[in-house]
Amino acid sequence: MVRILGPWEQLGTMIFEPRYGVICELSEPHPESMCVEHQRPKLGSDGWDEAMVHGRLITAAPKLLAALKDEVRAMRYDGREPAEATLIVIAEAEGDE
Repeated sequence: MVRILGPWEQLGTMIFEPRYGVICELSEPHPESMCVEHQRPKLGSDGWDEAMVHGRLITAAPKLLAALKDEVRAMRYDGREPAEATLIVIAEAEGDE
């Protein structure tokens, strides 16, 4: 498995890594569809603001994971053990479930 750890950037509805290209594209349900279909959020649509919030969170994911791992290292250096939930989230993010 190839891991593209960022930094990631957001341009409209696309999240990308400058060296590798598009990581994902934001979408919203297509309301007129009889089945599960998605489309790009349209500027000003009901889902636009929420999609942009999700995009910022996705874009920040590599930095958030790195900060969380740094915090775990600092805690262990100080003789403290991080919460189990923290370790589970890190493992899930790294695909080591």
